[in-house]
Amino acid sequence: MKQTKVFHVAAHDGYQLEVKIDFPPNSKSIAVFCQGSGPNTYDNHRELNGRHFNYFDLFADECCRRGIAFCRWNTRGCRLSDCAPDFVAVNEAEFSTYCPETSVQDILTVKRFVKALPAFQHSKVLLMGMSEGASLIPFAAEKCRDVAGLLLLSFSCRN
Repeated sequence: MKQTKVFHVAAHDGYQLEVKIDFPPNSKSIAVFCQGSGPNTYDNHRELNGRHFNYFDLFADECCRRGIAFCRWNTRGCRLSDCAPDFVAVNEAEFSTYCPETSVQDILTVKRFVKALPAFQHSKVLLMGMSEGASLIPFAAEKCRDVAGLLLLSFSCRN
């Protein structure tokens, strides 16, 4: 049975990241997920044709089914909201600190945080990025020696 926890983690510059982890019992790996560009939350709650869903439930459920914990966080300046269709509230001043350099540092902060948790101290870390996140993950991986793999979900518009 999947468990879920939300943590507040201080980033390198003191910004408080809101981190969500879904995990099965005795997970041997954890996927640290970096989102694409724009305002995103750790759920990316959406409404489509009157149906409500959390975008990342699909990833979390499938990872947990395979024995892999799934970790993600709110983009800087973004919080969960009740307002459709995107269900995200944006603090413009905090969102202005969201850029590639801080995003790479946030990936590293979250990776260090999960590795310090007793449940994941011996877990393999997979860095997973989608869209812009797939561009940022290699920069974070370059600064780590304890990453077991990269999962990059993106496309290339040029050869």
